Amino acid sequence: AEGISTPLTYGCLRPVILLPEKALEEKGRELEYILEHEYVHICYCDALMKLVMVAALCVHWFNPLVWAMALLLNRDIEFACDAGVLKRFGEQARAGYAMALIGMEEKKIGLVPFFNGLGRNAIEERINLIMKYRKPKYTAVAAAVSLVAAVAVGFATSAEHVRATENPWQESAGYGEEARD
Repeated sequence: AEGISTPLTYGCLRPVILLPEKALEEKGRELEYILEHEYVHICYCDALMKLVMVAALCVHWFNPLVWAMALLLNRDIEFACDAGVLKRFGEQARAGYAMALIGMEEKKIGLVPFFNGLGRNAIEERINLIMKYRKPKYTAVAAAVSLVAAVAVGFATSAEHVRATENPWQESAGYGEEARD
């Protein structure tokens, strides 16, 4: 497609992957990484999720927490796609995938003369997470599920016990012994 600088997924019902004209010139596995990343966006229905996010922003435009939610949701969507790509290609593809992301970012922003490099931007955070990526172990997943189940059971139980022989409504309704006198 003309006029776009980075690949993107477009559409909710029939999503398509739009690539810049220069993306087909990519060598090696870079094009595979790009296509897999966008395919993971399609599999996770990220376009629909972002549409719901924009609707929430339109309704709650004045709420800074909703803006923070939108930023964090976008970040988490990209992290999940990066993990999906690494799951497909394996941990040995981390460096190649990170270099493909850096290459796409370079093409997108070009030369920025007033960039000071002091802030930690999103692509740097993504690269760090990609390089630290490890497949989750089954014991860690089992421990997380057990913790969530224990917390759910703890909050689902009631601390107040009513005796079976006592009617809890008797005193509050005025039908006790003193009401009969």
